[in-house]
Amino acid sequence: AVFEIAVGPEDRVWLGTDSQGLWRSDDDGEHFAFVGYDDKRVVTVAEFPGDLVMFCYDDEAVYVSDDGGQSFVRSGEAIEDASPGQPASGVHYYELRQDGAGAIWLASWEGLVKSEDRGRSWHHVETYLPEAVRDVALTYDAAGNPAAMASAFGGGGYLSDPTARSAVPLGFDLAEPYFKRVATSHDYGKDGMAAY
Repeated sequence: AVFEIAVGPEDRVWLGTDSQGLWRSDDDGEHFAFVGYDDKRVVTVAEFPGDLVMFCYDDEAVYVSDDGGQSFVRSGEAIEDASPGQPASGVHYYELRQDGAGAIWLASWEGLVKSEDRGRSWHHVETYLPEAVRDVALTYDAAGNPAAMASAFGGGGYLSDPTARSAVPLGFDLAEPYFKRVATSHDYGKDGMAAY
C-alpha cells in the first residue's frame, strides 16, 4: 500500500509505502525504481527546492538528502525516538511542509518540530494544544504563518498557531466532536477548507 505520494521538480515522483520502502520515478510516474529501506513503512516523503528530499518511517525521523535523493542520512537532532505511548495506527510522523521562509516543519504524534538549516538540526515548537495529538495536518493561517490543525485524544479539533501562542477550538457546531483524522488545505486561513 502507498502511504505518501510527493511530486518533485523535473518529472520526479516519490512513493512512500507500507513495508516496501521508498520508490522514485524520474519520468512523471511512468516507471518507478526502488530506492531502498525494504520492510520499512515510509509514511511521509517530500521534496523541496535545492534538491532537498526528506522522509520518515512510521516510528523514526528524519532522513535527509541534499543531492536530490541519491543518498540519505538520518538527522534526528532534537527529535526524540517515538514516545512510549503509541498512537493506534503506530504512525508517529504525519507530514513534512516548508514555509515561506524556507523552514521545514514536521507534524508528529509527539508535536511539531522545525528545522531552519535544511534538516541538519531540529527544535520543538509549542503547539498549545490542551492534550495529546491524535492526528495533525500542517497549514497556514490568514497571515501566512505556519499553523497546525489537530484532533486531540480527548475529543475536539484545534487550530494551533505557534506564532500567536494559542490553540483555538474548532467545534464546527458539533456537540462534543471526536475526530480520528484531520486534513486541511494548504491555506486554511484563506479558504477555510478542512475535513475531520
